[in-house]
Amino acid sequence: MLESNSSLTVAASAAAGALVVGYYYAKKNPNTRRPPVVPYTIPWLGSAITLGKDPDAFFQDARERYGDIFTVQAAGMRSTYVTSASAISAIYRNSKSFVFTPTRLDCAIKMFDMPHSIVYEDDFMIEKLFPLHHRVLAPSNVAPMVDALIKHTTDIVKESSSQIPGNQCSTTLEEFAHRAVFKIISAAMFGPKFPAEKAYDPFLVFDDYIPFFAAGAPALFVQKGVRARTQLIDLFEEYLRTPGWEDGAAEIATAVAEGARNESQPPWTDRELATAINSDFWAANGNMSWGFFWCINLMLHEPQSLAPLYEEVDSARDSWLKAHPSADLSGDSLPDLAEFLGNASLPLVTSTVSEALRVSSSSFSIRTVVEDGVTINGYPQFEFGKGDMLVCQTRSVHLDQEIYGPDAAVFKPDRFLDSGIVTEGGSRKPFLPFGGGVSQQTDMPESSASLTVATTTAAGAIAVGYYYVKKKFNRRSPPVVPYTIPWLGSAITLGKDPDAFFQDARMKYGDIFTVQAAGMRSTYVTSAPAISAIYRNSKSFVFTPTRLDFSVKLFDMPRSIVYDNDYMTETMFPLHHRILAPSNVAPMVDALVEHTVGMVKELSSQISGNQWSTTLEEFAHKAVFRAISATMFGPRFPAEKAYGPFLVFDDYVPFFAAGAPALFVQKGVRARAQLIEMFEDYLGTPGWEQGAAEIITAIVDGARNESQPPWTDRELATAVNSDFWAANGNMSWGFFWCINLMLHEPQSLAPLYEELDTARESWLKAHPGADLSGDNLTELGEFLSNASLPLISSTVSESLRVSSSSFSIRTVVEDGVTINGYPQFEFGKGDVLVCQTRSVHLDQEIYGPDAAEFKPDRFLDSAVVTEGGSRKPFLSFGGGVSQCEGRHFAVKGCKFVLALFLLDFDIKLDPAHETPSSGSALFDMTRIGSGILHPTKPTHILVSKR
Repeated sequence: MLESNSSLTVAASAAAGALVVGYYYAKKNPNTRRPPVVPYTIPWLGSAITLGKDPDAFFQDARERYGDIFTVQAAGMRSTYVTSASAISAIYRNSKSFVFTPTRLDCAIKMFDMPHSIVYEDDFMIEKLFPLHHRVLAPSNVAPMVDALIKHTTDIVKESSSQIPGNQCSTTLEEFAHRAVFKIISAAMFGPKFPAEKAYDPFLVFDDYIPFFAAGAPALFVQKGVRARTQLIDLFEEYLRTPGWEDGAAEIATAVAEGARNESQPPWTDRELATAINSDFWAANGNMSWGFFWCINLMLHEPQSLAPLYEEVDSARDSWLKAHPSADLSGDSLPDLAEFLGNASLPLVTSTVSEALRVSSSSFSIRTVVEDGVTINGYPQFEFGKGDMLVCQTRSVHLDQEIYGPDAAVFKPDRFLDSGIVTEGGSRKPFLPFGGGVSQQTDMPESSASLTVATTTAAGAIAVGYYYVKKKFNRRSPPVVPYTIPWLGSAITLGKDPDAFFQDARMKYGDIFTVQAAGMRSTYVTSAPAISAIYRNSKSFVFTPTRLDFSVKLFDMPRSIVYDNDYMTETMFPLHHRILAPSNVAPMVDALVEHTVGMVKELSSQISGNQWSTTLEEFAHKAVFRAISATMFGPRFPAEKAYGPFLVFDDYVPFFAAGAPALFVQKGVRARAQLIEMFEDYLGTPGWEQGAAEIITAIVDGARNESQPPWTDRELATAVNSDFWAANGNMSWGFFWCINLMLHEPQSLAPLYEELDTARESWLKAHPGADLSGDNLTELGEFLSNASLPLISSTVSESLRVSSSSFSIRTVVEDGVTINGYPQFEFGKGDVLVCQTRSVHLDQEIYGPDAAEFKPDRFLDSAVVTEGGSRKPFLSFGGGVSQCEGRHFAVKGCKFVLALFLLDFDIKLDPAHETPSSGSALFDMTRIGSGILHPTKPTHILVSKR
């Protein structure tokens, strides 16, 4: 396959990532009953900068101008926000139409790396695990956990007291309070033996990267966060195997572990269980510890500091001891202390906690609409459809001056004293740090489990940009293409015409330059010498991290087989190189010829009256898709059934590459799941191997028999689907462009027909008894392999040159690296370079002043050699150690399939729809970096038998 098919990365997301998400919205049917859109001036950027600068002010202003419900365009995405207590309450009450579960499941994978198999393919999580949380953490059941919290707090308080020399200690609130409460919560959840001290540092790093994970940033850009998350998962996996870990652990932890191991079918592995436990661990420590931190921090900044709280606690203690003279409140008697804390009058302490949570929480409470024609009670003017996502912006309620008064934005510790939490109408004021409705969290603010890409409108891209800001400034970095709007950068210019953008940038700033776009900086390498130098230095510029990242991201391959099992990197990757080498690919090419002949005969039978009006997509793309599928998986593979979901999945590949969350690509996720299920079912069919290609049978046999542990059928199906897409996602479109581009030439396909007819006549003269009808595949194969067809070969190469747009990605794995020939630039560990191979193909110094044009005879023998005698660079298949293994099959296959179609069919543009200048040959540049480009619209043709 094309190298980029396994190496598409968010380096492309600088422009394409946000654009494709925006494109999703553009495709949706218009609805005149949609909420108003906050006006903006820059089309793609929208309100992103204003929103990012001061979200509180933005939402307050938008609500005053446009009402309680409005839509915000920002960074290529439209999100509908719900900002009033009444509207949010109405959504919470209608839990059948506005559903929370999709968001919760999406983020279980995205943030906590929970395997797809336990999130979507096992009903234990939804049917048992979620209800278990509600039951165990209900008010009537939470007392034991609170008692444990008191016990461990007492121990930590004593430990902290012993560290104060001379009755005073200079430290930070984070070290003194946050770290201490982290250890307390950890012990309360997992028992006193849990190594909380060891977990603290990786937790802080993981917690720092939560916005990055929520924003969909790929593993390449959050390697530190991924490592920290892995450390935590490793720690839990080891701890949960320790005999007796349950002693002193909370019921929520033991019940989750017991249920996953004994009730789920199949039982969860220790690794799967560790990912789930880590989500609960973060939910508590990522919120409760910081909530406690803000209780103290905000009071410290009050005029009286903590004095009012000290006064209240001291007064309550004195009163309690008067009423209970023998009570021991030192902590030595936990029952006495717990009874005091549970019954003493501490209204200001209670109010302070509520107020601190009110002002410090910022939760997006997400709901997905699951049916069409839905309205929000009280807001009949707006109608929503299936798949729409509403963001309940609960912070707007907390800052609503009509609810909390003119000082709503101010921390006021006594606000929640009894008289202050009741409105004039007698109802309690809305308090939403913990969400609401069926998703109200039992142990954390709702957003802790539902952070989604609804936040990426502003925060997501800003978070990724922040990563770059934190990196050490390097004076030897490549120049940055100038821009005027800080965050947006060059995104709009790049998105409008990528080819023109890269050509202009290269002329002005050289072969290597950095582009700021949509909050991200990507370094592009655009010259043949620089790209070649990178390919040659495979020790410093590495491809594997990208390939593994997108095995998970695009094809939903479980991390267990991608990162935790070396079969893929040690065996499967080399297996592709061996089987698809030029010396070994002949049987696969022969099979392709056989199945193409079958398709040609089937298509011929559909031509009535000697002419057929159809589209090139239906006639050529679908037919070759079926031929390739049969070649790879055997004649019994249900290619016709796979075609529909494949087209949908293929359409959504840029969305997956851009890191769009499952909420926005549900159609693509369903199509991918259909394909995986189809492969899982097919590979379990006895005798499926008959007629299948060696590349597929070897993968299946190795994964089942060589890998330790063996891959499950589901895991194997995800891997096989990646090979399936690699071939059909590119070779079928490559063949499509061979015909499409020629049809738009002045002479159309005539030069190819002439060459092919001449070659056939010459062959039959030399081989009088040869049968080229297709009935004798051996003779037909011999003709295709040996006949002189230079123009057809050149057409295939030229079609691939002009229709491919590949980002060939390399990750730098050490500091102080330079590119041979470009010593002025230095790169460091973790840097990502994007080899923009299309720039080489459009380089006028290499391919002449008409480099951007399709010229079918360009690759005739005399034209592929430069003046210096070397061959011109041809990078449609990447290069270096990662050069596409399937390139030999793809090039030879396209040539043979094209010849077979031309032998039997006379293909012309349909004048009722098309002219040579009608624009059908235009490429869809929204798929920049994705491999072979797609057409902008169908190509209508007339087909006759020859």
